Amino acid sequence: MRAIILAAGFGTRLRPLTDETPKPLLEVAGRPIVDYLIDQVISWPEVASIHVAINDRHPATFAAWQSEWKTEMEEHGVDLQLHNNGVRSSGERIGAVGDLHAVLERIGTEQPTLVAAGDSLFRVALRPMAERFMNAERSQALALFSQDADELAHTSVFDLDDAGRVQGLVHAPDDPPSVWTSPACYLLTSQALGYVASYLEQGGDADTLGRFIDALAQRHPVEAFTMPRQTGLRFHINTPAQYLAASKTLAQNDVMGALDDSSGEEG
Repeated sequence: MRAIILAAGFGTRLRPLTDETPKPLLEVAGRPIVDYLIDQVISWPEVASIHVAINDRHPATFAAWQSEWKTEMEEHGVDLQLHNNGVRSSGERIGAVGDLHAVLERIGTEQPTLVAAGDSLFRVALRPMAERFMNAERSQALALFSQDADELAHTSVFDLDDAGRVQGLVHAPDDPPSVWTSPACYLLTSQALGYVASYLEQGGDADTLGRFIDALAQRHPVEAFTMPRQTGLRFHINTPAQYLAASKTLAQNDVMGALDDSSGEEG
């Protein structure tokens, strides 16, 4: 098993914070955003490699960050690799699905893979989702609860059946089909990964992972791993206000602190 972290965005809405520092490497409570995700994934005994998709604007900064992880990666037997997409400006970007495709072209689609965005800081254990993925051998999509109308209108929202299977995933819906949002964290089978290339060849949206998962669910089984019905399980750091909120919260609490049991719900 392996992980692909998508960190090739330009963080334009976070400027000037991202003028000199890539968004995933902005520090929250003294640590880069992406480190909180890697802390979880590196401890999974099944994970042999972590692949980080980056752009060509700050490759040296990412290389320095990679070297800081060298000793710990070796201790866990995990190979940390950077994959530069060669893009130097936001106007040339190839999108999240495009970045995923570029990495898969280099490393293949044979291994089941965690695919996650590098700008989310999760305050919930992802290990239970990985365990169900390995037992069920079906793709899993992390689903977080929200009753915030504004959030539901500006994110990807799941359409689920009674068994928790994904019927669709609607991006920025006028009429949300559920209260379950997609934070761009998926465990995908080899078969699902193999669909990325044909999805793009058929004109699929290269920028939005949610739209790819929506199309995938029409062809391959995808289950939602629904977390407890509580808020605060994730910080999506996309604006200065979101960055300040995450920094303030984690300056006062451990990343997993002040939360209820974070094991996933049944279904």
